[in-house]
Amino acid sequence: MSRATRRPGPATAVLLLLVAALLGAVPTAARAAVPTAPAAVAAPAARSASVPAATAARPAGVTVTGIDLHDGQIQKFGSTYYLYGTMYKCGYTWWQPNTPWCGFGVSTAPSMSGPWSAPQLLFSPTAADPYNPGNSYQSVCGGVSGYTSGCFSPRMVQRSGWGANDGVFVLWFNAPAYMDLPAPNKASHAYMTMGCNGPAGPCGASAGAPYGTTYRPVLHQCDGANGDAGLTADSENGSIALVCTKQENSLSIEQLDKWGTNGTGNGANYLAGVTAIEATGTYRDAATGTWVMTYADKNCGYCTGTGAGYATAPSMLGPWTAPANLGVGQPANGRRAFSANSCGGQVDTVTEIDGQAWQKIDLWTGSNAEPNAGLRFEPLVYTPTTNTAGDGTVWRTALAPFTCTDAPDPVTPPAPVTVSGVDLHDGQIQKFGSTYYLYGTMYGCGYTWLQNPTTWCGFGVSTAPSMSGPWSAPQPLFSPTAADPYNPGNSYQGVCAHTGSGCFSPRMVQRSGWGANDGVFVLWFNAPGYKNLPAPNTATHGYMTMGCNGPAGPCGASAGAPYGTTHRPNLHQCDGANGDAGLTTSPENNAIALVCPQAGTASIALEQLTYWGTDGTGTGVTGLAGLSSVESTGTYRDPATGTWVMTYADKNCGFCSGTGTGYATAPSMLGPWTAPANLGVGQPANGRRLITATSCGGKPDTVSVIDGQAWQKINLWTGSTAPAGSNLHFEPLDYVPGTGTPGDGKLWRPPFVPFSCT
Repeated sequence: MSRATRRPGPATAVLLLLVAALLGAVPTAARAAVPTAPAAVAAPAARSASVPAATAARPAGVTVTGIDLHDGQIQKFGSTYYLYGTMYKCGYTWWQPNTPWCGFGVSTAPSMSGPWSAPQLLFSPTAADPYNPGNSYQSVCGGVSGYTSGCFSPRMVQRSGWGANDGVFVLWFNAPAYMDLPAPNKASHAYMTMGCNGPAGPCGASAGAPYGTTYRPVLHQCDGANGDAGLTADSENGSIALVCTKQENSLSIEQLDKWGTNGTGNGANYLAGVTAIEATGTYRDAATGTWVMTYADKNCGYCTGTGAGYATAPSMLGPWTAPANLGVGQPANGRRAFSANSCGGQVDTVTEIDGQAWQKIDLWTGSNAEPNAGLRFEPLVYTPTTNTAGDGTVWRTALAPFTCTDAPDPVTPPAPVTVSGVDLHDGQIQKFGSTYYLYGTMYGCGYTWLQNPTTWCGFGVSTAPSMSGPWSAPQPLFSPTAADPYNPGNSYQGVCAHTGSGCFSPRMVQRSGWGANDGVFVLWFNAPGYKNLPAPNTATHGYMTMGCNGPAGPCGASAGAPYGTTHRPNLHQCDGANGDAGLTTSPENNAIALVCPQAGTASIALEQLTYWGTDGTGTGVTGLAGLSSVESTGTYRDPATGTWVMTYADKNCGFCSGTGTGYATAPSMLGPWTAPANLGVGQPANGRRLITATSCGGKPDTVSVIDGQAWQKINLWTGSTAPAGSNLHFEPLDYVPGTGTPGDGKLWRPPFVPFSCT
């Protein structure tokens, strides 16, 4: 959960950095003794070897409900499982003055799935705080002294197999208000450590002998940090490390000393170049030796559907790298997110138990008081990937996506299909009769988006006996040099090449089962340059239609009889739009509809088409599902449930190499359309509405229904504005209605079988 808003204001932050730079990060309060072990305590045996997670059968995830322990972790010491976390049931509410802090608790169980004991305190919230003399921990953790930023993220670690290797238990936690205390008690970071007399406490100076101590760490790379931090689940060179969120919400790592209570100054800042993230978990993959880090992407408070990102490194201290996106206006986190919505919650940290790494997820309700939020533990399976952003091929995150279910997938969809070596893009696939038709924009002649001058290669079509091919060489649907009746004296090169904005998204539809029902083929496409023509040729939207003499063309006025025509549609809800649009694949009330991204914020509008499918009727809706910054829609009616489903590129960007696929649903074609919303403080808009965060390394385009099966088309862009070498991928869409809702504090997953990206 985000602590970014708990940091001091800009002036205070600058002052802290200046003080740290001039004086060093030496705490001014009297220090308690460093937790150590008496000579009589023998070091525990080293952890036994186990089958590497990557080669063993993946265990099922575990959901824990009804336990008031949050933003903490799970550990296994001996044969007992320990669940640590922040408690809320006494009435604690984040950012509320005069709120009581309930403390950190621990429950025990014989297995991860329980049964869990009632939580017990690790130390009393009213115990004296040696770093805030005259006050208890309620002062910095509750609201009794005006500090409302709370205390969170308890992390329990045992000095076993690293450092002093004496078996002593050390607790770390995050208390941002220490940075706001008046001098001389002010801290330069938000973290505190305690020595504990056992894995279930008691902890801190109030616990007494043999190990009860409270100690403010001396930190270097993590000095100034106040975000929820993590401790590495594995050691390297005899030590573990603290991974912290700095005030600018970048990540730092700092190796700890032999006692695990101070930083050594050995570490790194700005890990993997990621920002606006928090709540890290770090472990070493047993099978490959790769260090893997996960984090909440982005950082926000009590969020109900935040992405889970990852980075990797050859060693604990780095260098750390995260997969990057390519493209124009691409999202920063597309390829690095291995889960779009973290099972409806927010990832916290990682624990390794018996050789298996587990990602903890807080299933927040979105409230600032969270006693009823559930917990989810997902197994992490790391499989190195050889693909890179921009190679134009199917791509999968190195971490297997979360399953977000305690049961197998309810359906087994058909296998995905990848098409390579065919210069047809941002189009669609259709089946007419027994033949498959692949439509798209061609780039092989040298077309480059936004470059002027350039040459527009036109729209092409290939045919095949099956989705997997073999595909014929593309043939043009109409000549790019044919006369354009809507730009007199010019060919289609005038608007498709010379304006720089291009022509894209060919959509072929047959009037069959709707409208005139005469079997005629109609081509729609997007030509934004029409809006920039001088009067009287200026258009109010970017769309054009053509009648075609067959499913493979020719199309347009230059095709001649019997159906070759070119027509600028009359539109209403979609007037003014110029983004990549889609046509609904299923008719309703004897009509189909155009689904278009409106100009400006790229919100979505839907307009029912006329009898001929070449004009809008004025019947439709705007602002669908409250969406913005999306495009490339695909819309169909699920045959099993009758639900209308819409998918879209989330967000809209040019030739992006890892964009999310979002969705919305409706009871009818005209709506009302709804998309799952997130809850929380500073939450991302699109977490719960994403089917996938990365779209197999590409960008979703539209949906086709073939023999009753809906297929999501994905352009595997290279990131270049001249992507002739990019491939196409088709993922089956299988809609399975869900029962979870944002804020219910329970396990949740999108109502689709996840993309396999194989």
